[in-house]
Amino acid sequence: QAFNSSQFNCGLYNVTEYLAGLAKLGVNDKFLLYFISKDGILDLFIRKFLEFNTSCTRNDNVESTDLNTLICASLYTIFWSISFQSDYSTKLKENNEFIEFVQQVSTNESTDENIVAMKRAAKGILFNLDLIQTDLQPIDDTDTDDDHVKAMISYAHKDTKLCQTLVSKLEGRVRGDVWVDFIKLQPPYEDDWEEIACAITQCDVVLMLVTENYCTSKSCRREVIHADKRNKRIIPIYQGKEYQPEDWFEIRVGSATFVRFGDGKSDEKVMETLLNLIHATDKRKRSFNKTTSHEAPTSINQQQTVAYIVPSPVLSVSPVLPRTQPISSPMMENLRPQAMRFESTSDTTPNQSLPTINRKPVEQWTNAELLNFLQLPPTMLDLSSGQAALTYIRLLTNDDSLEIKCWFRQNLLSDYLFNIFTFDNGDEFLTYATLVTQTPTRIDVEYDRLKSLIQNRYNPQDPFALDEYARFVNAMKKLIIRSQSSSSISSHTTEEPAQCTIS
Repeated sequence: QAFNSSQFNCGLYNVTEYLAGLAKLGVNDKFLLYFISKDGILDLFIRKFLEFNTSCTRNDNVESTDLNTLICASLYTIFWSISFQSDYSTKLKENNEFIEFVQQVSTNESTDENIVAMKRAAKGILFNLDLIQTDLQPIDDTDTDDDHVKAMISYAHKDTKLCQTLVSKLEGRVRGDVWVDFIKLQPPYEDDWEEIACAITQCDVVLMLVTENYCTSKSCRREVIHADKRNKRIIPIYQGKEYQPEDWFEIRVGSATFVRFGDGKSDEKVMETLLNLIHATDKRKRSFNKTTSHEAPTSINQQQTVAYIVPSPVLSVSPVLPRTQPISSPMMENLRPQAMRFESTSDTTPNQSLPTINRKPVEQWTNAELLNFLQLPPTMLDLSSGQAALTYIRLLTNDDSLEIKCWFRQNLLSDYLFNIFTFDNGDEFLTYATLVTQTPTRIDVEYDRLKSLIQNRYNPQDPFALDEYARFVNAMKKLIIRSQSSSSISSHTTEEPAQCTIS
């Protein structure tokens, strides 16, 4: 009604006031989905977005007091929130006129307050729609010191004092560099998304100061997505025993090992745990090729800082394991064994070397990749595909022991840990994972138990470090999620049988 009024009023309020309210409430996903699902609302917003953008671009002297600019600023903020929703992002991406306006505003150099806000939202929209790449410069790999960890702190600017307190406690105790915007950048920090994205890409671990302010900040949400897409190690830091993050954060980061201040333990004890988790990165850096975790998802001109990608349909295809044999456990669906022999190590010190990982699921492996993994000549065993290998393994072993060991190797867990367990099948291990990860207390108790068992059995110099246990717990949580997802998939899927030729 306000839009249809000649003065853009309805009752006592102007349309800009209604839009400002919606923009603030729209940071909550449940509220956002409620109001944009109403008949005609999304189409109305798109029409008005195009209409008022046209008015703004025709006027070269746009000011904050201009009604068109105020309306546009609120609409950009609302569409930034909408672009996080996968059910609506496709419709936005397919609207070429909408995308042209957003791209145009994202390059606007005006210092006007509302134009700056529109520019920030425009970049956020393009990022969420996968139409902008923000970290294409080569990775700075000049620091080759394995004991030098690069940590980045992500926080809401409303929590600046809290973040400053955290930084002061970390100062002098982190073996490496801590990147935080109020130290590394010049204000206003929100306008330096490219630098923030680059910091996330370059770092070894991201510390996220998760509060209500954090979960309602679209800028923070963008940082979480950026880190998650690049498979960064994430350590959420919570305040108080009662706070629980928003659903979107749980979906993205719910399996990460976190620390919580104000939960009964002393701050110093929590800080020690946090430092152990941060420094866990040191050992991983000694074992992995750093370029793997820093690899950009899309290979584009490496000399550019920002590049636009032409909108095109994108299909996300997930491999589905055939249901013709009882081998469809969550472990097998995402199994990625390394190129190494599985030798018994029950009476010797286990091999803790971490070889190169084949990143594709086993069922997608080619014949050449299988031969490389098996290290056998084709005259001895000729398997046509990864799926054939999985079927062949199950026919020979008729149990899940090799499957479980592959899972441990895939998640970079040592044989010290694997040999402590005596699971007969995947179901037993899944039950164990569910019981252990139910409460933080059980997780703590199990760490002490496993550490003692490994120490008594192998007496290694560095028995079962906390970083490996954190990796173990994270992997079990992900396994439980995959198990719950796979149980809902129909068991009637049919595919052509895999070929297995033995000579």
